[in-house]
Amino acid sequence: MSTVLENYEEESDVELAESRRSGYAVSSDRRILAAYPGQVIHFNVNVRGPPKHSVAIVVEGLPSHVATTIIAPDKGVAPYVARAEIRVNPGALAGLYPLDIVIHDLTLGNLLGRERLALLVLRRDIPISFAKKYHKLTTIYTKQGAMWLIWYLLKEVFADGATFSQLKATYELVKGDEVSNGTIGNILKRMVRKRIIYKDRSGVYRLLVDDPVVVDSRIDESRAHVSTLKSIVHQESSKEPYSARLAFQRALKIKQKHGVLPALHFLVHSVIGARMTGYLLYWYNDWFVVCEGKTGFCHHFYSPYISQMLRKLGVVEGIQHRNTSEWQKARRIAYKYIHKYYKSFANARRVHYKVKQYKLIEYDGEIYVIEIIHYIDGDIGLRIWDERKEEILHEDNIEEDKEIAYVEVKTAYPREHEDEKNEDTYFSRPSGLY
Repeated sequence: MSTVLENYEEESDVELAESRRSGYAVSSDRRILAAYPGQVIHFNVNVRGPPKHSVAIVVEGLPSHVATTIIAPDKGVAPYVARAEIRVNPGALAGLYPLDIVIHDLTLGNLLGRERLALLVLRRDIPISFAKKYHKLTTIYTKQGAMWLIWYLLKEVFADGATFSQLKATYELVKGDEVSNGTIGNILKRMVRKRIIYKDRSGVYRLLVDDPVVVDSRIDESRAHVSTLKSIVHQESSKEPYSARLAFQRALKIKQKHGVLPALHFLVHSVIGARMTGYLLYWYNDWFVVCEGKTGFCHHFYSPYISQMLRKLGVVEGIQHRNTSEWQKARRIAYKYIHKYYKSFANARRVHYKVKQYKLIEYDGEIYVIEIIHYIDGDIGLRIWDERKEEILHEDNIEEDKEIAYVEVKTAYPREHEDEKNEDTYFSRPSGLY
């Protein structure tokens, strides 16, 4: 295999001839060289030119505590072939270690080129086939998320099943960073609950579904970086509470007179159920995050019914909260209509609990950490993290160049804060208001 190097004045190629020995392989087609601790990799460096120029080959970037490298001969007159040897130290830790093969033209005193490789040191219980699929695995993780990565590992790398330790080790190699046992455990629990994988009596995880179409129906790929957030698919009820339908009709009238934003805020404090000091933070693919000033926490739920209502109103999915004068004005207008129709915010919230009674709101049991970035211009960006704040599941409106005013971190629970002593009153409806 030949590769023309960048940054050269005259042509110079490096040829990496794949070499095999018992227990290791060189994955030169993907620029990944894989080995276990204590093993040796050989490959050829073929320097074709410039003809009759003295050329030197140097390996850079590989830490001495990981491996040692020998190029023989490391100098010669082009064209010539050098033999490269990488000896992985017996105590080398598993990981991906970048290295460069650098070619210098000694005759002209310039750099001919640089070939970028990486040494992938594997644990003994990780098959070499993992290295050959490494780049594909990183693409899957980046574009499709953690559960797709685990599924692909079990399908293509660990066809006979994998232990928790094996999945954690390969997950960390792909992610490029250490993660806690809890993070991997949560991912595996979600996949078991979705009946994508199962855990046998010996503790080995195996695929339950190997058809990617079926897997796709259980993992919402539209949330690539959300990775683990999943819309609950259910059969929508043909019935709806009259109080919710009436609230929507009132919202349409507010929209005609004041615009979409005040109408949205009216529904936020009625159908969606936020308190007076609360707000709808996020709406995405039937998933809602509502934050409360009273408790300091957020809660999240799924409702295709409410999503359909907001779409009909003309609301665009995404972040639904801002620190701008326009947003504050819309809230004040909505407050007037809350008092006009319901007399109080407590009465308005009962519409939300009526929607719950009709089973038009569902919860998934997950806890998330919500990072709210407040920009100086009043705009807001979001990061959705897992429960331990170790993995970013989703991002929206992250502006690296914007000046940040402050950042809030809130926990989003899959339930609402309700006083058990007053639970019955959440569902009572004072006559004449609905």
